[in-house]
Amino acid sequence: MKKQILQLTFVAVFLGSLLAAGMCIFLLPQRKFSENENRYLAQLPSWNKSDICKGNMQKDLEEAVNDQFYQRDEWMALSTKLEKLWGKNLIHGVYMGKEGYYFQQELDSQLSEKRIDLNVQILERLKETVGEERFTALLVPSPGQVLKKQMPKWSVLYDAEGVKRKLKNNLGTSYLEVQASLEEADKEVYFHTDHHWNLYGAYVAYGQYAQKIGLPVDSYASFAPRLASDSFLGTLYSKVLEGNPKKDDLYLVTALPKNLRVTVNKKHYKSIYQMKQLEKKDKYAVYFGGNYGYVSIENPKAKKKETLVIVKDSFAHSFVPFLIKDYQKIILLDLRYYNGPVSKILEDNPKSQVLFLMEMSNFAKEENLYKLLH
Repeated sequence: MKKQILQLTFVAVFLGSLLAAGMCIFLLPQRKFSENENRYLAQLPSWNKSDICKGNMQKDLEEAVNDQFYQRDEWMALSTKLEKLWGKNLIHGVYMGKEGYYFQQELDSQLSEKRIDLNVQILERLKETVGEERFTALLVPSPGQVLKKQMPKWSVLYDAEGVKRKLKNNLGTSYLEVQASLEEADKEVYFHTDHHWNLYGAYVAYGQYAQKIGLPVDSYASFAPRLASDSFLGTLYSKVLEGNPKKDDLYLVTALPKNLRVTVNKKHYKSIYQMKQLEKKDKYAVYFGGNYGYVSIENPKAKKKETLVIVKDSFAHSFVPFLIKDYQKIILLDLRYYNGPVSKILEDNPKSQVLFLMEMSNFAKEENLYKLLH
């Protein structure tokens, strides 16, 4: 009898907790933004007969319930703790690696071979338009491709070597391979809880790029890297919310030219850094304040009176500080947010170097490269 009472009590408490949490979704004010996940949260939809008939409202309601669940972050942290106790090393799509490293699970089944082939062909068209001597494609290897020893046993990732073979076959000498240099680096090159490379990883790739295009490679110390934060936690941490994660040091280049003119979506600044972002969860947004379609950096005291156009994702943010001294103007284009004619920028800068810089799995999934043809 006592055993049955305990079981019934447990079930009643469990169901009561779920019911109370569900009621909170509808009774408490809705959260608009998740600092941990760095994204806007789905809101409860308004009742609409047409949307109900089409099934749209049910989908919106499910997303809102997931996002607005009471103490959602705490429940996620508890879920991670329990799954680790059960011996799982893949939690919410993140591999829990050795030495405190997290790795995003990217599988071949999540990628489209047709999309990859199309994106490779678009880069080949861009190379032909710009000219092989002025075009470079730098595809950043995913952390799991470089830090193989830190990956958990039996973990599986997408076929990055297959993607690289296609890039090499189609782009020839315009494709810049940086994986070996990252593997041989004498310091850490990726953050532990984020998908980005750290400042030193970006420096290693900068050295490879500078050698390829004939620029002098300055020492890492000459850029005066300064510790900006000793508590950096990245986007992969936000997916698992582990109790005692490995926090990273976030360094910034401080030896930058003076009198810079930085334009971010038509707003003008004197620095590439938005230092207030260091007070927030998304500290990587210290670069330019986040992701924007168009950014230009003008350096009137540049060694070369030339322009560098970088078509990129956010991996370029920690890479570009090493090149600012060398170019009179650097233009950064993020095709996820930029809708202007790329051809016009290339026409206005006919002798510019063009660098395509994107993380490999992001490239494999990117659906906006068609804009490079307009």
